[in-house]
Amino acid sequence: MGSKTSIFWGDRDQEFNFHAISWLKTRSIRVRSLKCSRVTAPMAVNISHIGSCLDWLSVGDERIVDNSIARLVAGCLNLHHLDLSYCHNITDDSIKIVAD
Repeated sequence: MGSKTSIFWGDRDQEFNFHAISWLKTRSIRVRSLKCSRVTAPMAVNISHIGSCLDWLSVGDERIVDNSIARLVAGCLNLHHLDLSYCHNITDDSIKIVAD
């Protein structure tokens, strides 16, 4: 019997923390929408691993940096909406990566 994959549509109002993202990463769950705050570099890596179906992502966090944005964009190829509100530590380099 092959593995089953579930689609998790997410919740644009409910925030997910590092532990929730790690849990999703260990399952075959495809995530469509995700809202996160307190995004650390390890959390960005986990999001990028579950992000192949992600089309809506909010990472409003003043601590997120360019490296994390680059990791997110590289792993979330189907992303149509990326909310970077309150991401004061990103530079124009991140905006260029997102635009490409």
